[in-house]
Amino acid sequence: MRHAVAAALFALGYSDEAVFNAELVFGELLGNVVRHAGGRVEIRLDGEPNAVLHVLDEGSGFTRNPKLSDAWAEGGRGLALIEFLVDDFSVSHRPGGGAHARAVLRPTASPSSTGSSRRRRPWQP
Repeated sequence: MRHAVAAALFALGYSDEAVFNAELVFGELLGNVVRHAGGRVEIRLDGEPNAVLHVLDEGSGFTRNPKLSDAWAEGGRGLALIEFLVDDFSVSHRPGGGAHARAVLRPTASPSSTGSSRRRRPWQP
């Protein structure tokens, strides 16, 4: 599935680094569903002008805490990482249960990029 998302983003003209970042976002959102929600998951990618990644689950839903976790905690930074890598991010409750995570993906590298001319290739297992 991650490869299908990457291929769709490349087809929309997303840069290598933007696709790499989108793969991180995708992996984090899907990992959260597996760890916290379980059950079925629906993944959608809407295009143009900027791609919007939707991850919908059938879990119990949750209330998002905007604060970062303790610096020594083993987890709790994923949603903050997602917010850093995308143009817009939200999580909402679905009618009937579950959560809907929506991330507007950047077509170019993050504004905080170092500006290095070295281009990273998308991560592949």
